[in-house]
Amino acid sequence: MITHLEERPSQPVRGIPADVAWYAYSCSQCGYCIDECDQFYGRGWESQSPRGRWYWLRRYMEGREEWDQFMVDTFLVCTTCEMCNLRCSAALPIEPSWMKLRGQLINEEKKMTFPPFEMMAAALQAQGDIWAGYRKDRAAWFPQDFLPRHGPEHKARNIYFAGCTASYVEKDIAMASACLLDAAGVDFTYLGTKENCCGTPMLVAGKWDLFTEIMKRNIQAVKEAGADTVISSCPACDMMWRQVYPTSHLGPEARHRVWDHRQTLYRGRLREDSRGRFPISGQRQSPHEGHLA
Repeated sequence: MITHLEERPSQPVRGIPADVAWYAYSCSQCGYCIDECDQFYGRGWESQSPRGRWYWLRRYMEGREEWDQFMVDTFLVCTTCEMCNLRCSAALPIEPSWMKLRGQLINEEKKMTFPPFEMMAAALQAQGDIWAGYRKDRAAWFPQDFLPRHGPEHKARNIYFAGCTASYVEKDIAMASACLLDAAGVDFTYLGTKENCCGTPMLVAGKWDLFTEIMKRNIQAVKEAGADTVISSCPACDMMWRQVYPTSHLGPEARHRVWDHRQTLYRGRLREDSRGRFPISGQRQSPHEGHLA
């Protein structure tokens, strides 16, 4: 933050964390953030913009407003795109402040989050994913002929972390990523049914206790596999392993080398067959399949 104000609070103000309270009064109400806010354009109310939320927090800290479900929802529906951070003339950490408030409102004060988040949480606790799929089906996408050299029983320093969406919904992403890694000669293993959701939905939902539990499970699974590098084709999973896990209270235990699958492929060597194609193991290809754009 580049704006400097005197009398920075050292204690929470009506429950609002001290740093967030300071940022609220640092906002100049210039409105640059409004032009970038999808939430504002989707709903059309000033209260849905970053500027409007800072102003509401001021009124709340002054005792002129109270929390209701509408305002709780207002802080929950932020898409976390972080464009407001880039446009803020005072360089305020807007999105991180909303994230901090989510954890306080939902995890600590037990206010209600959105019903879909509750459904995801129930599925996550029961089966380890947010799509209500059975844990036994998590590895159904994995090519059978990969099991000897990349399956859960194979020991390697690299782990391919597919994530929930690629495991249950967009299975072609997981299969293509694994096949490309294999074609590039990358020695990797896969957690299989021991893999859990990365925890992103629980983090943004404010259910931080469940997020912490899931994070610990994933870190322990990678540790038990003997790997020190995580490869992901999911941007949310990559963000969790690369940015969020290492900054958690778990400290060094949560730190791993993290590679996007494209970075890994760039460092590997793709093996072409005699027709100049990259073979997709376990699938029959048409003449138009297998090429890289």
